[in-house]
Amino acid sequence: MDETLVKISPHITKLAKFDGTFRFKGYQGQEQRMYIMFRPDMRKMLKKLSQEFELILFTSSIPEYANAAIDFIEGGQQIFQYRLTKPDCLPIPQFGFHVKDLRILLDANGQRNLKDIILIDNMISNFLPQIANGLPVSDFNGNPKDRELRKLSRYLLQFRDTEAVPDVREKLRKDFEFMHKIYNQTKECREFVMVS
Repeated sequence: MDETLVKISPHITKLAKFDGTFRFKGYQGQEQRMYIMFRPDMRKMLKKLSQEFELILFTSSIPEYANAAIDFIEGGQQIFQYRLTKPDCLPIPQFGFHVKDLRILLDANGQRNLKDIILIDNMISNFLPQIANGLPVSDFNGNPKDRELRKLSRYLLQFRDTEAVPDVREKLRKDFEFMHKIYNQTKECREFVMVS
């Protein structure tokens, strides 16, 4: 969410412009005000993709902060079918961070399968449990001329045809060959993550 779809700061001076504010109760119950800037084309992209795919927002942010930000992003419409936050992430204390393990999305009924799931993130470390499902995007640092989401939207719409793309991992591997290299070079770390 942060630096992928939006830029959020407690200081207005850190943003070129802002689209609004939201409040949430922090760690010690203190209300905090945050300024939020949407990445260009964010709402347009989310609306279009929500008509084609199941969208789930997976963030490593605390639930109070994440839910307040997502409410503001959605603007009164339900765009995301589910929200996953920091407690849903896999902690890796030896490395000092959390990762997004997509197995949490799998259910006993088999309605979801890893071959159909793409994790979009600006932090490659979040892909560690399932690197083959990762789609990296550049950081959003508040540039109002950013066009990343336009490109991303066009790319994701290619996955609508499940006959042409029966396994998203194969297309991602082909299109992002460097991710395959990362996959091969992180075998030891991935094994550690999967055992944890």
